[in-house]
Amino acid sequence: MKKNIFKLALCALVAVPAFTSCEMDQIPESNTVPEKTWNTLTDAESYRVGMYSSLRGISGGIYTLLSDLQTDLFVATNNYGNYYGMTWKWQFQNSATDDQTSIWAANYSFIATVNNVINNIDRVKAADGKEQVELDQIKGEAYMFRAMAYHTLATYFCKDYEPATAATDLGLPIMTEVDVDALPRRASLEDTYKFILDDLHKADSLMTDNNPRPYLTDASVADYMVNRDSRDLFEARVRLFAHDYAKAATLAQGVMGNYPLITTTEGLEDMYTNDKGSEIMFQLFQSKDERGPSWDLFLSYMASYTAAWAGYGAGNVYAPSWYPSMDIMLQFGGRDIRTKAYFLMEGTVIAGSDIIAPWYTGEQIILFKKFPGNPALAKSTADYYNMHDVFRVPEAYLIAAEASYLNGDETSAATYLNQLHNEARKGSKVTATGKELFKAIKTEWALEYMGEGLRFGCLKRWHDGFVRSDREAQQTGTASGAGIEILPDNKRWVWEIPQQDLNANPDNLERNWN
Repeated sequence: MKKNIFKLALCALVAVPAFTSCEMDQIPESNTVPEKTWNTLTDAESYRVGMYSSLRGISGGIYTLLSDLQTDLFVATNNYGNYYGMTWKWQFQNSATDDQTSIWAANYSFIATVNNVINNIDRVKAADGKEQVELDQIKGEAYMFRAMAYHTLATYFCKDYEPATAATDLGLPIMTEVDVDALPRRASLEDTYKFILDDLHKADSLMTDNNPRPYLTDASVADYMVNRDSRDLFEARVRLFAHDYAKAATLAQGVMGNYPLITTTEGLEDMYTNDKGSEIMFQLFQSKDERGPSWDLFLSYMASYTAAWAGYGAGNVYAPSWYPSMDIMLQFGGRDIRTKAYFLMEGTVIAGSDIIAPWYTGEQIILFKKFPGNPALAKSTADYYNMHDVFRVPEAYLIAAEASYLNGDETSAATYLNQLHNEARKGSKVTATGKELFKAIKTEWALEYMGEGLRFGCLKRWHDGFVRSDREAQQTGTASGAGIEILPDNKRWVWEIPQQDLNANPDNLERNWN
């Protein structure tokens, strides 16, 4: 029997509504139809918890890192066991065993969750104006989340947006209902972006200001709620992809002053370790008992080896699956406050069957430690869980810089870039103009968001290929796949629709790869 991902996701949704475990205990299994579960503000708040929980489940960890591993940011070690190897080597297909299929399924499952909220929340009749404000906020969040999921899918599974061809380029199947029998067609890329922006406009009309506490039944959740500033920043991102540069720059500039940039290494380390900092605009809540995907690819602390080698001055021992690219690391420099915040430059590394460490081999092996694990979330020394920062304010400066440059305003582009590069990160002013200024903006994107899942979209948006580092000084113990060159016209810049969906809906789903 053919089963497509849409149907599997939607069947799971209608069978079990999105409640926390405690709330599920209070609701009889026979009452999981909309008429029974959408009656009060408390019901709506429970479904809101489900939305945020679902978003947390597909954010951070490999859901963020997969596309970064496809680029030039990281190099696999001999320990990586070929996990995500087909992605790293640019050899993936679109079968159920390919990681790209999981990204497609996860996002469409999340879309089904938010569609359930959008389609049913109006069943709840507010007792007063305060309740109506919160109901509107929840519905606005759902529209915002749906836009986020569709833009993620468009970034991976569609061509880069070009105004001249967007009306005929393939977009996404647009699902707005919970329909287990749906066989959707692919909209055009232009219509897909129009749908995303329309959802963002609906979110804007429904969401409260950046201080929703007066309207919340439980004000403690406000610190982990998406707000208007995050909506504006995300729209700026979408506008940048859609070549609406003036609007992108205006939206990005509007949020900058509300979130001060961090200017010290200690501040960055605190943000990435303890999940707190002035730059964070929207962060997904985690606790020891409610955690999202792990960030364990880069360190993987080995307690037994650390203990065994303690008498030899080895320090902590790690078995990383991925090294940071040497070519990228060389772009940071000693004056950059991100250098010490991102990289671990001491310790012992197990690379395959070899022990590699400065004290043992004389070679300096550098590890990526941007997400070292929040101690408050850890249950063991080998845990690497950090709350996922969905939006941070540095993106506003980078969007404004890039959009201004592409809109012909180099002065503003340099100003926005230097507010991040010079005043906050490096203490050195960018004075380049023309193509060299754009090159500096591109470099800053790579440095600031290394490991945060934006590199693939940037390279695709710029129509840039890359050559992956194969520098032996860093890559001792490296798996095959380093040193490859990927051209901008490689078909795998557009991921293929999963084969099981193509098989189940052959009349409506057109392939990306012919």
